[in-house]
Parts: sequence; C-alpha cells; structure tokens
Amino acid sequence: MNHLRKFIMILPVLVAMLISIGNAFQENCDDSFVRNASLGNNHKIMEMLNGRANVNSRNYKGQTALIEAAFNGQRATLELLINNGADLNQRGNKARTALMWAASAGRLEVVKSLLAHGVDVKARDRNNQNALMFASETGKIALVNILLKAGADTTVKDNNCATPYTIATERGFNKIADAILSYSHTSKSDQDPDDMRIGLSM
Repeated sequence: MNHLRKFIMILPVLVAMLISIGNAFQENCDDSFVRNASLGNNHKIMEMLNGRANVNSRNYKGQTALIEAAFNGQRATLELLINNGADLNQRGNKARTALMWAASAGRLEVVKSLLAHGVDVKARDRNNQNALMFASETGKIALVNILLKAGADTTVKDNNCATPYTIATERGFNKIADAILSYSHTSKSDQDPDDMRIGLSM
C-alpha cells in the first residue's frame, strides 16, 4: 500500500513531464513544414513561419527544412529559411549538415549560397566525412573547386580511411583528384599531399 500511495503522489508530476516532452516533440517535429521546404513552397513556408512554426523543426527522419531545401536544390527556399533564422550547421540524419547533403546531390548553387552565409565547410558527419568527400563522389569539378577555395580539408580520412583524393581516384574522376592535389601544393595550410593518398592501396 505504501508503494501505491507513493505512486499516486508522484503521478501528477509524471503526467506533467510526459506532457512537457510531448509538447517539445511537437514543437521540434513538423513534417509538413519540412516537406514544403523540400518542394520550394515559399508562400506556404512564410504562412507557417508567421503562424510560429519552428524554422529549425525536423521531419520524422530527423531532417531539417534547411537540409531538405539544400538537398533538393531549392535555393530560394534556402535563402528564405536562413533569413528567418535557420541554423546553418544544424545536423540531420547521419549527423550531416545542409552543406554535406547539398554537396552529395551536386547542388552547386546551393553550396555557393551556404558558403556565402558562413556555413562550416570543415564539419564532419558520423562517418567522419566532410562536404568535399561527397562532392568528390559526384564528379563535378566546379563543385569541388568552390569547396577547395572555401578551405575544405583535403586530408580528412573517414572511418574507412578514405580521403577526398582516394574517393575521386577510385571513381575515375582524375580532374578532381588533380584539383585536390594542386590545391594542397598551393595552399598555405600544412596539408601534406601524401596524407591524401592514404587508402589507395587498402
């Protein structure tokens, strides 16, 4: 009986906690808002923001509106979200930022916008990969070059010991591999070109 009495006494506290957790989840999870961002429905997005939607809310996959706009090449939507306070470096699925998702999809103009707003070009995801690695996989030299000019780390190794250089080489993107090597030679950083070749013989 004593245990039951104690449980009854703390029950209101438990209920309040559950309600608080539920409200927090509802505030930060908004599939509709994120979906409209992925589709570039700017009018609807502004309507929802004016209705106090959270600009950094996520969908059920953990992706933010900014990430979905970036991945789907919705540059105007991206600018709208940033101008309304979206977190440039907020991480989504696989701990990837909007820049990483944009690079993986080959979205050059979106990448330019994110870099112009000061996104962290050196951020890494859960697998220790950065945006340059994803860009190297696309075969798009212009995309790689803009990330190099922004200061992307060319010597970073992912959890499989791959580097941007080895990724480009293994896929036969020789121009990209050459660009990465050339950047390492002309860069004022301490990057060692030999570090980028690690993984080729593994």
